[in-house]
Amino acid sequence: MTSKASDDALRETRGMLAESARRFAERGYGADVRAASLAHSEGCLPEVWASDAARTSAP
Repeated sequence: MTSKASDDALRETRGMLAESARRFAERGYGADVRAASLAHSEGCLPEVWASDAARTSAP
């Protein structure tokens, strides 16, 4: 890969990550869910991540 191609691929990957994070937040990751996640012993609510993973991995 050339440097420009690498830069373009990185830019595309960052854009996809930002879009995924935006959609995740829009689906209900509000302050109350964030607070509950932070209070959880694992630092997150497994059901929130499992739910999002199920949505994003569906064909």
